[in-house]
Amino acid sequence: MSERTAFVAMVQATPGLTAKIYPGLPPAEVQTPAMTYTLVSRNDAVDHAGVVQLSTCRFQLTFWGEDLSELDTIAASVSAHLTGLKGAYGGQQVDGVLPVGEVDSRDGYIGQGRIVKDWLVIFRGG
Repeated sequence: MSERTAFVAMVQATPGLTAKIYPGLPPAEVQTPAMTYTLVSRNDAVDHAGVVQLSTCRFQLTFWGEDLSELDTIAASVSAHLTGLKGAYGGQQVDGVLPVGEVDSRDGYIGQGRIVKDWLVIFRGG
C-alpha cells in the first residue's frame, strides 16, 4: 500500500471523526465538514544497495466547512490523534508524525472556511 493510503488510514482512525476525506479538492456538492489531503513532498533515505530505508513525506490536510468553530474542534481532534503517532497503518510502518504548519482562511470562491495543516510523516522502508 502507498504512503497516501497510510495517511488516510491514520486520519480516519481519529476517535469520533465523522467528516469524510477526499484526495485533492472536495467534490462540488460535498457535505461539510469535509477534509482533503495532498502529498506535498517525499524524500527517501536509500542505503548503499539502493534500498529505501526511510521515507519522509509531507502531507497537507485541509478541513472545509461553514462553521469555523466546528472546524477548529475537528482539526484539534485530528491533531491530537496524529501528533506523535506510530504504528502500522494502511500496510505501512509509521515511525512518527509531526505537525509542521497551519493556516486558517476563508475561500472567497466557494465561500467556505478552511483550516490547512501540514504534517511530516516518517515511514520505515519504502
